[in-house]
Amino acid sequence: MQKIMMVCIAALAMLAPVALAEESSTEAAYRSVAQAQDMFAINGTDAFEQISGSDMFDPFVFVLGTDDFVTVASSDFPELEGEGTFDPSQAGYTRESLLEHLGECDGLWLLHHFEPEPGVVLAEMLWLSEMGGYVFASGFFLPDLNLPEWLQAWYDEQLKTMVRLLNVAAGCECA
Repeated sequence: MQKIMMVCIAALAMLAPVALAEESSTEAAYRSVAQAQDMFAINGTDAFEQISGSDMFDPFVFVLGTDDFVTVASSDFPELEGEGTFDPSQAGYTRESLLEHLGECDGLWLLHHFEPEPGVVLAEMLWLSEMGGYVFASGFFLPDLNLPEWLQAWYDEQLKTMVRLLNVAAGCECA
């Protein structure tokens, strides 16, 4: 019975960020990326100064160079600009394969683990879209449930399924 309760709690926690928002978390991520891309289309790379440290994005947005995935702008973590903290291998991609997928689709979802400071690791669901030699990204953080190992493995599989379903819904079945 305790295992069933733990599974139910994990499932609810996984869906809570999406279900409790006035605007769905996925729609908000699409909007933030589109807003940043619109700024870039109008202002070119000067838009990155406007994005960095800005509170106009909800949820957060960040921009990576496609050459090396170095952060060129970040609304929530401007101190990470100039650093290569994005690692696509966490989601099973190389830089080249991720860019190839982004070239085939308007964007794609992936599960990423972000370490804003040593010892603090945050799981986030990210929407990525390429434009003009840059990858624009936004998404939402997932709760840290501190689950037993057996349940964490199940939860991780559910997250992977969620990523696949989000990509299908976004029209990117290649991911």
